[in-house]
Amino acid sequence: MTADRQSISQVHGATITNTPIGTIRIWTGSSGIKKLGLEQSGFQLSGTPNLTDNKVIREATRQLEQYFSGELRQFDLPLDLSGCTKFQLRVFEQLQNIPYGQLVAYKDIAHAIGQPEASRSIGQALKANPIPVILPCHRVIRSDGTLGGYAGSSADNLQKKTILLQIEGFDPMGNTAKDTTQDEILSFSL
Repeated sequence: MTADRQSISQVHGATITNTPIGTIRIWTGSSGIKKLGLEQSGFQLSGTPNLTDNKVIREATRQLEQYFSGELRQFDLPLDLSGCTKFQLRVFEQLQNIPYGQLVAYKDIAHAIGQPEASRSIGQALKANPIPVILPCHRVIRSDGTLGGYAGSSADNLQKKTILLQIEGFDPMGNTAKDTTQDEILSFSL
């Protein structure tokens, strides 16, 4: 393999600390972001990212910083979803149509993709979302208005979903929008 081909197929990664939802790990491949991992306390994601400088990682870090400070409402980043099924891709496409600060139910996505009986399958696709936050699965809730799951149903993950919704002006506890202006801009170290 030549050096050029080797660098094209190489996975790059970075760790972003001090976000409102904890530590985030980002991995990119040759065509964009492959995975965004939300680490739990004491939990280590598998695979060691190559910590080389990467334009997509720099841009993702910048956009995440703007999102968490309330300045960015829509991400504009290249994504590499090559490992996803056709069904997952259809679901993830619908996620990108959910406006900032808005919520939809699993059944709404099922209807949007023409499979109204697939609410549980939608939940499984969202659980497998390799790029949470950027593909906003946190905006999907149960039909009864409860949060549902987020990257599984652990209390830690549901807390992260709640924080993301609060950043977008939605108070899951009171079901009301709030002012999303934040006085302080967060900065992340790689």
